[in-house]
Amino acid sequence: MRRNSLFCLFLIGASALALASCETDAPIAQPTPTNPGTEEPVYYPTPPETDDKGMETAAPVRETCDIGEMSVFDWPPPEPSTKVSIPRGLLLLGIPEADQTVGTVARRLEAALVDAGYVEFGYQAVDCSGFALVTRMEQIDDEGHPLAGAARFEPPSDDEPWSLGGFIRQLIGAPPGYYRQIVFVATTQAYEADSLAPPPTREELDQMLADADAQTLSEGMAEERYTPAHKLHVLIYEFEKRRDEDPMQLMPSRLTGATHVEAAGIYDSLSD
Repeated sequence: MRRNSLFCLFLIGASALALASCETDAPIAQPTPTNPGTEEPVYYPTPPETDDKGMETAAPVRETCDIGEMSVFDWPPPEPSTKVSIPRGLLLLGIPEADQTVGTVARRLEAALVDAGYVEFGYQAVDCSGFALVTRMEQIDDEGHPLAGAARFEPPSDDEPWSLGGFIRQLIGAPPGYYRQIVFVATTQAYEADSLAPPPTREELDQMLADADAQTLSEGMAEERYTPAHKLHVLIYEFEKRRDEDPMQLMPSRLTGATHVEAAGIYDSLSD
């Protein structure tokens, strides 16, 4: 009986030692928290450095993105005349998954715009999630096709630098017709019609293009992954100029967003 009791005590002691040994091992790794729906990692502020008395010795450092010299595009944006989203499969056609970055998408979009005849555009940042690519206003026909030749992009006057607001003011004396400005926005942020800003004034449109003065993305943003949460929204701002009247933004547009993008030749350029 005494021998059995000693044996049981031995087993209990060994179990306790084993348990203590497990508790002193490295902690079990916990899964990295992610944003619901996107599975992208959540980044938290770096804890402040402290001395041996627990006093803070340095300000906390937050994780930030590099937008370089790009200005920030307001989001939610001013309400457009119409909009459409370019399908992910078309936008990333032929691009290996490993190369699907924000910079790759921007370069593909630039090439499509140049192929479709757009020669002037600029970038803004949409926070850290993406970019806005603002094009120059153009004159279009009843079906949304750009006018041929020099009539497509009216030249600026000699007495002021070209800007969207200045261009709209010049339309007061321009031939009657329809005019269009396109803004491409690649972002992970949701587009919600109820939260849009009011349709832009002349001054706000002027500022929109004036702020889009970066010709390329910052290096840091270009290297960001273009994730499944990203969408490419195409915002169409359409104006009508009637004889002896100021140009007015059409709300809504006469055409659908998809019709505008197709008539501009952008779908065909992305498909090549």
